Amino acid sequence: MSAVEPITGGDLESMSEERFAQLAARARGIADLATRERRTVWDVETAAERAGVSRATVYRDLQRARGEGRTTIRDLTGRKGGFPKGRSRLHPHVEAVVAEALRTHYLSPNKPPLTETVKVIEDACERLGLPGPRYTTVRRRLQRMKRAAVLGRRDGRKAREAATARPGSYEIEHPWDCWQIDHTKADVILVDKESRKPVGRPWLTVIIDVATRMVAGFYVSLEPPSILRAGTALDLAVQPKGAWLKQMGLDYRWPVEGLPKLVHSDRAGEFQSRAFERALANQGVDTFLRPPGKAHWGGHIERMIGTMMGRCKMLPGATQRSPKERGDYDASKGAALDIDQLELWFAHQILGEYHNTVHSALGCTPLEAWDRKVAGLHPRRPDDPEGFRIDLFPEITRTLTRTGLKAFGEEYASEDTTLAYAEGRTKVRLKFDPRNLGCVYLQIAKRWIRVPYRLPNYSGRHPTLWFYNYARRLALVLGAPLEGILARAARQRSEELLHGEAHGSKIARLAVERLRHARATTEAPPAQHEDDSWGGAL
Repeated sequence: MSAVEPITGGDLESMSEERFAQLAARARGIADLATRERRTVWDVETAAERAGVSRATVYRDLQRARGEGRTTIRDLTGRKGGFPKGRSRLHPHVEAVVAEALRTHYLSPNKPPLTETVKVIEDACERLGLPGPRYTTVRRRLQRMKRAAVLGRRDGRKAREAATARPGSYEIEHPWDCWQIDHTKADVILVDKESRKPVGRPWLTVIIDVATRMVAGFYVSLEPPSILRAGTALDLAVQPKGAWLKQMGLDYRWPVEGLPKLVHSDRAGEFQSRAFERALANQGVDTFLRPPGKAHWGGHIERMIGTMMGRCKMLPGATQRSPKERGDYDASKGAALDIDQLELWFAHQILGEYHNTVHSALGCTPLEAWDRKVAGLHPRRPDDPEGFRIDLFPEITRTLTRTGLKAFGEEYASEDTTLAYAEGRTKVRLKFDPRNLGCVYLQIAKRWIRVPYRLPNYSGRHPTLWFYNYARRLALVLGAPLEGILARAARQRSEELLHGEAHGSKIARLAVERLRHARATTEAPPAQHEDDSWGGAL
């Protein structure tokens, strides 16, 4: 049996001549001992002395030689003195106790400190009559566990997701191929326009073009996530931005317009609604709802929103992300911005700074990426922009009568409803803007027709959906019917009560500010003529 094989590569090439000769002599000695039928302890000690190792090392080498049939120099180079690396010094029963305590005690939503878990381990080892491990030993066992699994058990699914490596990336080459949309509650407290007292945190909706990271549209308001929020942001994203920029008094370039091919979102209710899906499908736009637990699939929009929330930290009234970060700062007392000022601030941050800052994933600014990638491409616009906007409104079904329609405690009528009734239509599908119930929209000949109040509203102050529900509840308490002119009187009384409570109630101030902002962002319908020649009014 050959003791030494001509092996190249690995540690053999870098080994010194002296070390190589020493290991070769050791390998020959082991081979000689392994071939002897009878060997004594004296033979083993002599071989160990010649090789410069201990007698125990020679016995281990002989055991390996019997098991593998030979001993090579490479086998000998890998072995070091001391306790074998990777082998636990703890008793197997103690190892089992440590593993069980970490799994059942430390990895729990209560998040006990590791010192408490070490005490649990010591008590269990004492009952077994075995010495307990040290704190550093338990900590090393914990460090061997997967970080994502530890955070998931202690801090929840989001923490596990954040600690999980995600190799690869979701690449989109062309503008309009994929837009991502999401909502977030802004980390800042606002004040109302009148008293300048705190009213609460607003919501921000953002749409981003994945290929260029350009923000296609955004919407800021005090209203919670809904199909209206999504629809308002999408309407701005699809339309040319000139009129909006002029209204806001801005001179930035914002060239994004046109319909996307795909809208990518999470599984929030508004994105799963039939009205949202069908409004987009009607324009040839697909929708994609990312699977549950796959938040990282929306990483582009999440990072952009995270960037905006990070910049909110410098605003007066910023809430910060945790009580630890906030310290003794009272965000409510520091609040100074109203909803209109915050919308303008976000416009400057997005259009002025974000669009003109080099993006690490692009190697250029989003605006430069858009200009480069849209070369030779043309946006696909809705055939009927107003119809597309109304398609994104929520819908209801009502019965059409000879006097018009009834909805939200009011009667709506126009010449078009009279003609539709004459044609035999009864059950009709209506669209409405929750921010302005002064009119509804009836579809006739594939077009949405605006249907105003049947009776003229001289005050010009139309209710929102939220305020209608509030006034209805108040009318029930007061025992007043919520119909016709009495409904308007009840709503007027409700609004007066809200304004009266706003001085001392944050909830009332929020309600008043929501009502004001909704009226400010929707056009009041034109006044109705008192002529009822079409058969509607009297």
